[in-house]
Amino acid sequence: MIFLPHNPYETERGIVQYDMKYIYHDMDVVESKVNDVLKSMHKDAGQKGEVKNEKGEFLLRVDGGATVNNLLRQIQEDLLGSPVVRPADIETTALGAAYAAGLAVGVWTEKDIFSSEGKLKGDTIFLPKLEDVKRKIRVESWCKVVPRTFGLADLSV
Repeated sequence: MIFLPHNPYETERGIVQYDMKYIYHDMDVVESKVNDVLKSMHKDAGQKGEVKNEKGEFLLRVDGGATVNNLLRQIQEDLLGSPVVRPADIETTALGAAYAAGLAVGVWTEKDIFSSEGKLKGDTIFLPKLEDVKRKIRVESWCKVVPRTFGLADLSV
């Protein structure tokens, strides 16, 4: 949240009401923030570090507990307009730490860790379902809404 291009606390308090009927909108807010962060990262990095598939599409790889929610992944994919890849093992952050520790003490080699054999089996790929025109309208709407929420939250509570 620290690197969001907007003030996340005020945005969440101003846009999202924590009631069951707003769950979808909560997810939309989360993924709109992710989309904002990715745009900022692309702007800062340019073409460096961007992984594309054989079709030249940007691939976003996701992990962690929230990735089990298919609706959340589809919203993310629709806003991004590129494939989102969820690995079979969603807790890859812990796996990465384990790989680093094992590599440091010689349990395995870089070749063992980075070979792609069998690692993509079971991955789920979410493809865009939202039309480009509708995606553009949603993103533009988000960009209009965010500034309107600044100052709405009473941070003294």
